[in-house]
Amino acid sequence: MMIETLSFIWRRVLGVSSVKAEDNFFDLGGDRLLADELFAEIKQECGRDLAAELICVAPTLASLAELLAQPAALKVPQLLLLKSGTEQPPIFLMHGISGSVLEVVPIARRIQSQRPIYALQARGVDGLEQPFGSLEEFTRSYVKAIQSVQPTGPYSLIGYSFGGLVALEMATTLRESGKDVSLLAMLDSYPANRHLRFRPRVSRFTRRVREHAFTILNRGLAQGLDKLGVLQSEEATAPSSKLLSWTSKYAQLELDTNSGSDKRVVAPSRPVQYSSAAREGIRLSSYNAWYHYRPRRYDGTVHFIQAAVKWVFPADPVSVWGHLVRDLKVARIGCNHLQMTTSHAGAVASKLSECLAAQEVYVEQRVLRVRSGT
Repeated sequence: MMIETLSFIWRRVLGVSSVKAEDNFFDLGGDRLLADELFAEIKQECGRDLAAELICVAPTLASLAELLAQPAALKVPQLLLLKSGTEQPPIFLMHGISGSVLEVVPIARRIQSQRPIYALQARGVDGLEQPFGSLEEFTRSYVKAIQSVQPTGPYSLIGYSFGGLVALEMATTLRESGKDVSLLAMLDSYPANRHLRFRPRVSRFTRRVREHAFTILNRGLAQGLDKLGVLQSEEATAPSSKLLSWTSKYAQLELDTNSGSDKRVVAPSRPVQYSSAAREGIRLSSYNAWYHYRPRRYDGTVHFIQAAVKWVFPADPVSVWGHLVRDLKVARIGCNHLQMTTSHAGAVASKLSECLAAQEVYVEQRVLRVRSGT
């Protein structure tokens, strides 16, 4: 009975005429928003209030039905295998400020590599545990998690947005303990404005003041001054639940870059499913961790992939990371920050695949040396 109910829900949410027991949710076009819709309907039809991230644990119709048949509360694992591979060292992906593994699934599925790909999930999305309180707490837990499947290096770490800072701190921690990090990639990741050097901080503030001045000219004085007030609040105070609510809703919008320099924000094509209380708690704790984290120097190579269409972040990553990273390699993708994990996930994955391919020989040689004891 459960699989029949689920089949009906899958067909309705995914817009397909038929679903087989072994069909994969993501192969049928499922994404993060559709996963939210799917589990909202499961709650309505089956009475089970579960985290949408469980679709990564049970991505087929049959496996999800089996999972839902369990009467106990279902905990989302911290480490999730998104793509199986060979016995070579795996690749680890870190989520953005939402804390959701679903954020990086589109990138993971498009990376061209024979190596297994795992993603880390922030604690507390299932409502069974409290979220992490600091970025250092994220780091300690995530290092322990990846070492449960890969006790020794070389490690390959990729982090999107906030996750790039987590990956950076993980890489620093691993290297301090004598472990080898063969790849560290940060996807449009920046520390809080309060931790920037003077020049990029002033540049960022000046650029945003200009943007709000245009708002005053184009949309009216009241709206422009209101936006400027938000900007001043961001510069002066720690994150608040009000600011996070605004960020959550704005993150559901997509910047339309198809009209050249005439950039505008447009609503998504389907209704937005708003986050659960557990997700909001994770976002708040992640935002607080980001705000208080001061990056340490990393004496290695960082592959930095920048969203070329700027939003609220510094325009030049070199001005932010140049003095903190020994070797900074910057590549650019023609999209905004949010599109890196949606419409331009393929382009991001292509850049990452190039970085990973360049590391393959090094990784193979390193593994052979470790196994031979030389």
